[in-house]
Amino acid sequence: MPLSLQRKISVDYTDGVDRKLLRHIRDRFLGVNQQRLERTYEGLGSRQADLLRILPLLYQVNHPLLPGYVSRDAPRGVSEFAPSKEALSIAAGFSRTFRFKQDRRHKAQIHSLFIMGSTGTLAHSEASDVDAWLCIDDQLTQQEQDVLSEKAKLIDKWANDEGLELHTFVMCASRFKHGVSVPSMDKESSGSAQHVLLLDEFYRTAILLAGRYPLWWLVPPRMEQDYDQTAAMLLEKRFIKETETIDFGGLYDIPKSELVGAGLWQLYKSLESPYKSTLKLMLAEVYARELPDFPTLGVEFKQAIYDDELDLASLDPYYLLYRRLENYLHRQKQENRLDLIRKSFYLKVNKKLSRTVRKVSWQRQFLQEQVSAWGWTKNQLRHLDERHTWRVNEVATERQSLLAELTNAYRFLTNYARANAISSSITQTDMNLLGRKLYAVFQRKAGKIEAINLGISPSMWEENLALHHASSQEFQTDPKAWLLYKELATPADAAFAQPLKKNSSLVELLAWLYFNGIVSRATRLSLVPGESATSIRDVHSVLDCLEQEFPLPLPTPDQSCFETAARIRRIILLINIDGPAEDEQDQAGQRISDRTDSLSYSSQQANLVKTIDQVVLNSWGEVSAVRYEVGETLLQNLQAYLLLCAEQAGGPFELIVRCFSSFRARAIEDRVKALFYEARSVLFGPDHQVRSVRYIIGLGKSFYLIHAANKQFRFELFETQDVLFERLRRVEGSYLPIRFDSYALEHETVLKTALAMNEPDLIQVFYVYQENEIDLYVLDEFGGLLKGSLPRQDESIMQSAVFSFLSTVLDRRQLSMAHHHHGVMPTVALYAVSESQGDIHTRRIKRIDLLEAEPVHAFANYAGDTLHYDFHALGKDFSYTEYGDQQFAALTHSFEHSRTRAGAYLKLTDLSFPADPLGVLRSDGQGFGVLDYFKVFIEFETAFAKAVNSQQRTS
Repeated sequence: MPLSLQRKISVDYTDGVDRKLLRHIRDRFLGVNQQRLERTYEGLGSRQADLLRILPLLYQVNHPLLPGYVSRDAPRGVSEFAPSKEALSIAAGFSRTFRFKQDRRHKAQIHSLFIMGSTGTLAHSEASDVDAWLCIDDQLTQQEQDVLSEKAKLIDKWANDEGLELHTFVMCASRFKHGVSVPSMDKESSGSAQHVLLLDEFYRTAILLAGRYPLWWLVPPRMEQDYDQTAAMLLEKRFIKETETIDFGGLYDIPKSELVGAGLWQLYKSLESPYKSTLKLMLAEVYARELPDFPTLGVEFKQAIYDDELDLASLDPYYLLYRRLENYLHRQKQENRLDLIRKSFYLKVNKKLSRTVRKVSWQRQFLQEQVSAWGWTKNQLRHLDERHTWRVNEVATERQSLLAELTNAYRFLTNYARANAISSSITQTDMNLLGRKLYAVFQRKAGKIEAINLGISPSMWEENLALHHASSQEFQTDPKAWLLYKELATPADAAFAQPLKKNSSLVELLAWLYFNGIVSRATRLSLVPGESATSIRDVHSVLDCLEQEFPLPLPTPDQSCFETAARIRRIILLINIDGPAEDEQDQAGQRISDRTDSLSYSSQQANLVKTIDQVVLNSWGEVSAVRYEVGETLLQNLQAYLLLCAEQAGGPFELIVRCFSSFRARAIEDRVKALFYEARSVLFGPDHQVRSVRYIIGLGKSFYLIHAANKQFRFELFETQDVLFERLRRVEGSYLPIRFDSYALEHETVLKTALAMNEPDLIQVFYVYQENEIDLYVLDEFGGLLKGSLPRQDESIMQSAVFSFLSTVLDRRQLSMAHHHHGVMPTVALYAVSESQGDIHTRRIKRIDLLEAEPVHAFANYAGDTLHYDFHALGKDFSYTEYGDQQFAALTHSFEHSRTRAGAYLKLTDLSFPADPLGVLRSDGQGFGVLDYFKVFIEFETAFAKAVNSQQRTS
């Protein structure tokens, strides 16, 4: 049959191949290609169109005065390309000396140059970007590819500077066909998530600018299943020249794993382009359900050309996509989803039909025909066309609709993957990146500031907003909540209005307003505080703080940020915002005082930190706001801060503290920030590893001991100083030095000096002579602390007695089998401490003279829960059972009557605690430590001196 009479081409090559028919098929595709290219030029500005026209010429030659020049040796030459007079004229505008010479001896190193995507389609506009595929010879070396890639980047930059957003991908068809060298995942590329799907989009959207045409054109749709064999046959039997075509592969089916991967990728893309992604997500669903029973869109496009259906509008890639989705939803009887698909299609084309224009483009005319067929009203069109005016309510409603579809798509993809026992085609690296990016935006969790404007409206700014505390209104279920209203004529109107949002945390509500761009300095804010002490000044101060510390827009997280778990970048602690009114009055009443520590202020030792709101930004761009108002809010935040320091191993993050009290705000800020930084420096070493140390802070009238245990930071509360010191005396299993917060026990300068000199494997006794007593600070080999005092006596006698007693205790330990696990026996060191003009001076006693004394041996015994001591001295026993409360009086009387010389003295030299192998007597299971022994020594010295003084008064 003559070709002139055969408009529909139906061929399968089983009966042979007609070269004339092949040329006819090629020419039909080239004709459509040329029409689409002309439409592309028409849709661009004249300058942009010129950039596209000259693009093939820039890769044909290497000329120093033309854009993109790298070197004369850069790969060049596009197959079968000869520049038009128009392109040469444009080139002459860059260099009058440029003369094009066709070098037929040079083998073209670039096979084809295509543009693809929305270019020349219904959705194309002057603002559209252009994706280009620069298809190279697979024989190029890596170095040559790198040089060509550099040239492509320079040309892209030049085009961008000239007003055309161009993204060029250097591709090798043979490697692409086999799934190799797929671009990595970034903003413009889907990485490993799509391959055949990308090819499907390429075949139906690509426009050939220069070079070889796709071999795929010549394989009839009915032979798509046998694409490789058919393509090989056409080449091997030389029905076509290998230098004439380029082969990316066939489109019969798409791997199930790739559909899952592509779907996940589109979920991520929905963060920026929700409507476009909604269309592509549903396409993945359609393909999953219908392939290969129904063809891909690329094959559908090819079939239309074989059938001579050459109307460009009907062949438009976006219309083909919409029509396929519409037919699918009709078949599935899911017309309820059709409205969003139509809306997405309309917004993607973006022609705003409710507005009058001078020149009606073909896109606008075609779109008008579609919406008329849908039965859309002018109000519907006006509402969509005014999307830039949508505010919170409209955006939130639209977001729910989009999220419902996106959630439906996610569930379908996961169920599909599970049902088919497949994993997605995304590499594990890309899967992790996608998962984290999706998690950062869609995952809901307590305190997280939800971004509601996912590319829906360019702005949600509101002119008038009102904040009402729930206590100002009747019948509120949560009297501490805050309610947000918009456009109230009077505060009384709130009783009849639906709040825009409700939250128990004022800061979280303000953060939601700020980070969603709803409030700005130009917004008129009003406040009804109710029982809250919050003022409109406080509200503005919080917003100013957020603006200062988190300027908008927040920087887009770099891809590398998602390669690891989220890390905190910045923390703001907002202190005493939205507290009860009486708190401010109480603080004001404490102003006259000599105690200036904001955490233990005035004679009442009040902690001025009442509430803390924490605002956090992490490396994934997530913002959260958490309120602390129950319990010790400062300790809760400090614990979270220290855990963060441990988890991030000293990674960079900022701590900002702001206080909103009307009283001592700056002092509170400085104190809290100093506490956090000091705690960090004490509890972490230079290598950011957690130190084994006990850190003590004073808070109000109480003390808190902080130490690391099992990768956590434990806090112990002590209501009084005595209870704290009793705890610090307890035996530890390893060396745990003690450090006090700079403000805690600030008058205990000697104690802090001693603690700073603490060393492991050393029993250290620091003593200070006072008027009537000797103050003692004893540190054991584990960093334990005993604070006490001895009756004032001759220094050499005291030194001898203390050293002798401790040495005996250590000798006893060395002989005990129970302590063989201690590798190093500690030694004893004494330090004389003196104060002069506020300075502390310490001197280690290097020589101790051991003086002879009447020795006393004490034997400890438990009577129930009470510990009593029996003494042996002067050759006699002085048991508690026999003497009771007169035990020391009897000992003193005996000593005075048996003393043979003046100046003789009696000292405790040995002590025996009862055996406790099962740990019944000591619940901590650590046994009796050096400080337990020395506590008895101090008690003996004190009681004996008291008995001596009493006897002297009566005699």
